[in-house]
Amino acid sequence: MENELVGKYTMPGIGFGTLGNVGDAGSTLVEAALAEGYRYIDTSRYYGNEEAVGSALARSSVPRGDVWVTTKLLHPRTPPQPDLAFELEKSLRLLRTDYVDLLLIHWPNPEVSLEWALGAGPRNANRQPEAWSGLGPCVTICLDSPEL
Repeated sequence: MENELVGKYTMPGIGFGTLGNVGDAGSTLVEAALAEGYRYIDTSRYYGNEEAVGSALARSSVPRGDVWVTTKLLHPRTPPQPDLAFELEKSLRLLRTDYVDLLLIHWPNPEVSLEWALGAGPRNANRQPEAWSGLGPCVTICLDSPEL
């Protein structure tokens, strides 16, 4: 599968979505996707399968560094997540990895404009400084990078 250049980063052009794939069956499916050549795995806290994805990553013969992992936080149907650094650490534990390649806001609150939701991040930390405090360096690099 071909890779795509995004700024100075390279990521797989086609990913494997994991919505609806939980537990042992989800883990087996993700492991099979990796064996078939997928190198981009998309998960989310809302999907309830970060643990299954983490199990597949741990069992797979594909080195973690060869797999692009995206996860997401802040879905409007999940409880509030005021401490994103804590939530990211929880996702990392479930995924059995010490990093994700891409962390997304799953779905900004539909009652709040996208502009406001993005403005609440590091570029305008005075709005919700506690939410972004532990993510500052990585999020700021991603949001402010002229290469992206």
